[in-house]
Amino acid sequence: MDDEAKQFPDESLGMYRQWMEIFAENSDRIEDISFLAELMWQQVYTKAPEEFKPLLLPGLEGAVDHAAKAYQARY
Repeated sequence: MDDEAKQFPDESLGMYRQWMEIFAENSDRIEDISFLAELMWQQVYTKAPEEFKPLLLPGLEGAVDHAAKAYQARY
């Protein structure tokens, strides 16, 4: 197994924790999906090239919308 594959579970868990922190810190804006997606882009996806942002942001907003709804149901 190569090093990237070995790191994937830890990186995924770390990313999940970052998302939950962002939701908790911004619970008063949990329905503002564009705002939350922008925070995710700035704080979680720091290695993504900026020129990919227009292509990736719509999908990120969809994922944030689903995750925010699950977060609201849980908390």
